[in-house]
Amino acid sequence: MSSRLQSIQSGKTVKLEIRPDQRSNIDIICKVRKSEIIAEEPIHDNLILLTLRKK
Repeated sequence: MSSRLQSIQSGKTVKLEIRPDQRSNIDIICKVRKSEIIAEEPIHDNLILLTLRKK
């Protein structure tokens, strides 16, 4: 996930499916990769769809 965020250009968005237990790791990766979570949507019992934007 970290390398995927690193490879996108500033201002671009990416969608990811994650498990709820990965959420805290995603927050840390977003800070390091200068990204922000702009949308969060539960899609199944154990999956969350996140939309991230690189700053």
